[in-house]
Amino acid sequence: MKNILIFGSFSVRDWELNRQRQQTLVDFLVKDFNVFYIERINPKTVGIRVIVKAFIKRLISVRNIKKSLTNEKRLHFIQLIIFPFQKGIFRFINSKLVFFQIKKIMRKYKIEYFDSIIVSHPASYVNDIFNKIPAKKKIYDCVQRFEFNRNYPAETSRNDKNIAEKVDLVIADSITIFNEKMKLNKNIVRIPQGIDIENYDRNRIKDAVIPGDLMNIGNYRICYIGGFHQCFDFDLVRKLAKDIHEGTVVLIGRETPEAKKKLNLNNIVFLGWKHYTVLPIYMRHMDVFIIPYLLNERGKGVFPTKLFEYLYFRKPVVSTALPDILEYNEYVCVAHTDEEFVKLVKDSLYKGENKLGSIDRGLFDQFMKNNSWESRYKEFKKHL
Repeated sequence: MKNILIFGSFSVRDWELNRQRQQTLVDFLVKDFNVFYIERINPKTVGIRVIVKAFIKRLISVRNIKKSLTNEKRLHFIQLIIFPFQKGIFRFINSKLVFFQIKKIMRKYKIEYFDSIIVSHPASYVNDIFNKIPAKKKIYDCVQRFEFNRNYPAETSRNDKNIAEKVDLVIADSITIFNEKMKLNKNIVRIPQGIDIENYDRNRIKDAVIPGDLMNIGNYRICYIGGFHQCFDFDLVRKLAKDIHEGTVVLIGRETPEAKKKLNLNNIVFLGWKHYTVLPIYMRHMDVFIIPYLLNERGKGVFPTKLFEYLYFRKPVVSTALPDILEYNEYVCVAHTDEEFVKLVKDSLYKGENKLGSIDRGLFDQFMKNNSWESRYKEFKKHL
């Protein structure tokens, strides 16, 4: 059986907390390949006491999670040990440590070379050694514009470009990233985000009781699911809540101090993080879904991960004019200004306007199937 090495963008602890592109693709990959998943390391320059405490806590918290996740014999989670410093001599030492540990794994499992290496996060230790690992094919699955993400140092952006130039294939999820990476590497394909249709079983959702924290929220539920990151337009959501005071903006996702401070209105409700298996039950009881993202440099490179999950319920979806959203103009109400955004939400709530209502059920089901993760994986697998 073929072997795949993945330089991941998640740690084991976060694996089930944030069900996204990478976890879903790994679920499919282990059906066809032996997968060696190197969890993301986030080295920071901190004091020795903090390092030791974090390391001990990490070992304890990961043990049980790792055991349950590795019941699938073809999935191997790998936790590399490196120094928690990123520059100078430590970067050099870390690259040697990572390479040594990967070679040790290859000897243990009698692997002469990997059939594919997939890079999903351009960390320095990845950039410095990925080209030295024997493999038939090296792939960069790129879903972020690191240059415009203030959570990453400039070094990550340089790594991103260097890896994109050197791999055999770049896979981009958004139009903007595709066009940018095309200038660095002509071997590029676009595979957008998708939907896990099995998680949206109609019978399970239909028979489920309305969640308790939704019961006291009346009609006109305007829903956003996701993070409160640099693309999230706080001013737009605040304006929406003020202009539609008889409605309630329901926010599902990890709350942040900034979000609580900027969205402190009576008709904005934070429900917190929800496990992905219960999200469909919440979504069934919403009236309108919104994608309120800024059209800044980072936002232009975002393909909204919840797009097809919103569309699944055939309820109105209102979004700002993100480049990737324009491709689905037939299904989504696209706003080019804040005023138009509010109007489209109002029209959806009060006038019952819904682009999805007139689409034939059979055609719509086929559309969803074409955008399922199963379909995305079939395309992904062709390039391995």
